[in-house]
Parts: sequence; C-alpha cells; structure tokens
Amino acid sequence: MPNKLPKWVKGLLLVAGIVVATKMAWGIAYPSGAWRYKLTVAVDTPEGVKTGSAVREVRAEKFRSIFTSSDLAINMPRGEAVVVDLGQRGVLYGLNKTYKHGVDGGHYIVTEAFPAPRPIDTPGYIRYYSNLEAGPVELDEAYYPMFVRFRDPSDPKTVENLLDVKACPEPNPHPMKFCLYEDRFARAFGDGVSLKSVTIEMTREPVTTGVVERYLPSYQPINEYMNWFKSLKYSDPRRLLPSDFGAIGQ
Repeated sequence: MPNKLPKWVKGLLLVAGIVVATKMAWGIAYPSGAWRYKLTVAVDTPEGVKTGSAVREVRAEKFRSIFTSSDLAINMPRGEAVVVDLGQRGVLYGLNKTYKHGVDGGHYIVTEAFPAPRPIDTPGYIRYYSNLEAGPVELDEAYYPMFVRFRDPSDPKTVENLLDVKACPEPNPHPMKFCLYEDRFARAFGDGVSLKSVTIEMTREPVTTGVVERYLPSYQPINEYMNWFKSLKYSDPRRLLPSDFGAIGQ
C-alpha cells in the first residue's frame, strides 16, 4: 500500500488548487491585455524625405467599480515621442498626445484608426486589440500627434507648436470634425519643408526607449522650469513636461 500523504501536504495542495482556480476565474471575469502600435512620421525636405518612428504599448483591463458605469481601465501608453532628425534644420518631435484627445490620444489613436466591430463587450474589446494585425494606414489630422520643435535645442522654454489643429467651424457637427488652421513647418525648418504623412500600424516590435532623451534639452533645474510652466495659461500648447515626450530621466 502506498504511503498516504500527510494531512498538512493535502492542506497545502488544496490551498494551491483554490488559488489557481481563483486566479483562472478572475482572469476570465476580469481579463487584461496589451497591444503595441508603431507611429511613423515622414517629412518632405529639399534634401529628401526624412522619417522617424516610435513603438508604444497600451495596457487595458476590465475592472469592477461602483463609481463609474465603465468597466474598462486603460493605462497611459508606454513609449516615446516620434523623433525626426532633420540635420542642420533641427529636430521634429511627435508627442505622446494628439490634437483631438490631448494626453489621452496615445491610446485613442488606435481605436480611431482601427475601430472595433460593434457591438463588443469589454473582454471582447481587450481580446480584439490584443490580437489585432492591421495597417499601416494614414492618420487624419485630428489624430496627429502634437508636433513641436525647440527654437534653441538647449532651452526647453523655447518649445514651439507647429500645427494649429482645432474643431472645424461647422454648426453642431456630429461627430466633431477637426481642421488644420495653420502649418508652421516651413517657417520653423526652412522653405521646402512640409509634413508628408503620419501612419500607424499594429506591431509586435519592442517598445521604443532611449531615443528621445538623446535629443531633448535638459529641464534642470526643474524648479526653474516649473515656475515658467505654471506662469503659462492652461490652454498654452507650450505647457509640456518631459513625460509628454516619454522621457524618463529628466
């Protein structure tokens, strides 16, 4: 006759089984997932087309809350601004925020470019985007990343927004449309320089890290910069922090 397992071993196995079963049940009831997308910016210059790209990751999970009707939590995307090095002309940055959705644009950009089929529940939404293979497609101006440059590459207070993209002056448009009011690429980088395209595609490539920090000016001393930052109106597009570029070490 085989030796019987001690009671304490049986107890441990029972507890382990309960933990595993609970974890599996929780994963089914409250799933989570992640997806990555690559944003590529192309710029026409007299020297030829210059491009830059960045891969970002979005994480989402279903949760239960008594304070909101939504059961979907989406974390801020992990990744960096797109950097386009224009040589002697300067550096273009496509930020982790968009003209339409602001700081939330980093994750809305995917759902706007690749709408999920409807109707779809939260678990289905997470599964759909976690497994989606799509693109590249060109983005509409409303979903462009905010484009900036630094007039002085060593001074973050010289940041300059290069496009004015705002709601179109249509009476009660539904859905709201956005129009390009002013393009300052040529004024910033010289005659013959213009934005050629902005494309997005789903990808499994590694998240971009360490590129933007090679180009950004120093924000130190941070107290001095923050005093200037706080002096600006809330609507001022120059109100930017290193996090808007995806920079970690500033």
